[in-house]
Amino acid sequence: MVPLFEYELPQSSRVANGIYTRTATLSLDKGVRMYGGFSGTEKALAERPSITPDAEFTSTDTIISRDASLVSTDKFSLITGGTDAASADTVLDGFTVMGGIAQRGGGMYNDGSSPSVVNCSFIANHGNEGGGMYNLGGSPSIRSCTFAENDASQGGGMNNSYSSPTITGSVFSANHVFGSGGGMTNFNSSSKVSNCAFAGNSAGDISGNGGGVYNQTQYENSKAKLIFTNCTFSANTTAAGRSGGGMCNEGRGTNAVLSVDVVNCTFAENNAKNNGGGMYNITTTSSNLHTNIANSVFYGNSATSGAEIGSDGQANTHVTVTNCVVSGDYTGGTNITSADPKLIALDKNLKTAANSADVYVYAISSGSSALKFGAPVGTSLSEGVLVPSDDQTG
Repeated sequence: MVPLFEYELPQSSRVANGIYTRTATLSLDKGVRMYGGFSGTEKALAERPSITPDAEFTSTDTIISRDASLVSTDKFSLITGGTDAASADTVLDGFTVMGGIAQRGGGMYNDGSSPSVVNCSFIANHGNEGGGMYNLGGSPSIRSCTFAENDASQGGGMNNSYSSPTITGSVFSANHVFGSGGGMTNFNSSSKVSNCAFAGNSAGDISGNGGGVYNQTQYENSKAKLIFTNCTFSANTTAAGRSGGGMCNEGRGTNAVLSVDVVNCTFAENNAKNNGGGMYNITTTSSNLHTNIANSVFYGNSATSGAEIGSDGQANTHVTVTNCVVSGDYTGGTNITSADPKLIALDKNLKTAANSADVYVYAISSGSSALKFGAPVGTSLSEGVLVPSDDQTG
């Protein structure tokens, strides 16, 4: 065990593999670029061994962890993004962040900070809000990261509040919350999420919905637009009486508007103990929800009611489903088929997944009902959202 030095770090720092314990937060100040995963012999970043962020850590990882001598009441985020840090100038790349305990963001806390977080794993961190990471304001960029086995009251893997993060190529697995958003919570946030997997997350022991993802607006006149593209939702669950196994979208607040676009996504084997095994949509009478779903698959999900796509049925809950495979007796939407999409579950190495919680992406086999069933590439689905040219497998 060795301490991770801070202020003497140059603007761009290479950190050797090993375990670096913390008794206080590590500030990732604006302009600092930290790169982990080195053996110590490399002369340049290009010589660094390849990094595959996952829930399994080895002696070749660069690990930032909470000092074991601390008691549970000693709460701090292991890493804090510096004020006004921008993704173009501030980088955390190649670290495993584990065991943090904080009120917000046990692993990492970004308040008005927008760093780039790349090739990092956030494992077994705890926060009342955001076990792995908490983003308040700002527009952080998260790429090729893993959030696994984190827990919180809201947003087990990640909690975004009044922020606009861009999250790509990342995995949220086996995270848990007692409230809403096992994998991720977006509260009054306009997040862009692409090529991500939400697998085996759970929510709602006490209250709340959304085993995989929970999206919500609240407060008067609040607005948020979320975009999910090429994402997989597999084996996410909610507890008894809770809804939205894969995703829950909830509009709250007077004159609040929540827009959620879901494009080229797959929801399979998710379960809700109440409504909406794949997805659930709900509003209060004074707010509006617009959920636009296109070129997506809902298959093999389960719930007490609304196995695939559930809704509270209110007039201001608007759910549009086009060019989708939706199993069962779903009656909404345009150009919908319930025929078997013949999904092939693959893990992150694109090998056959051992179980649904290991699923990174679903491929489709010959004869799939999804083949050539989607809207054409470039079709406008909503403002600023087009059908992409690539599917989930690239």
